[in-house]
Amino acid sequence: VPVRMDCGKEERASEAANIISNMCKLSSANFEAELASSDCEGNVPLSAQTKIENELQGKKMKFFMSKRTHLTEGSNEFLALLKEANECTKMVQDEMKSKVT
Repeated sequence: VPVRMDCGKEERASEAANIISNMCKLSSANFEAELASSDCEGNVPLSAQTKIENELQGKKMKFFMSKRTHLTEGSNEFLALLKEANECTKMVQDEMKSKVT
C-alpha cells in the first residue's frame, strides 16, 4: 500500500488503513483490475508485481500440512519437518548466492 511520507505517522497509518479497507470491500474482479492497473507512465504497481511473483513461485511452495499434527521435539514428525525446513532453507540460500554472483 503506498503511503505519503509528507504527513505524520498517525495520518499515514489512517490513510493506509482506509486503502486496505476499501480494497477488502472490492469484488474479486475489481480487486484484480485495481492491482493490474498501471500508472500514467505505464509502471505496474508493486502490489501487482508481488502478486505475479507469488503466483509464479507458488506452484513450488507448500502452504500447509495435509493433516493436523502436534509436533514434539524429537518425534518422527518433528524430525521430518525439520529436515524439510533445512532443505528449503538451503535452496533459498543457494538461490540468493546465485543472484549475488
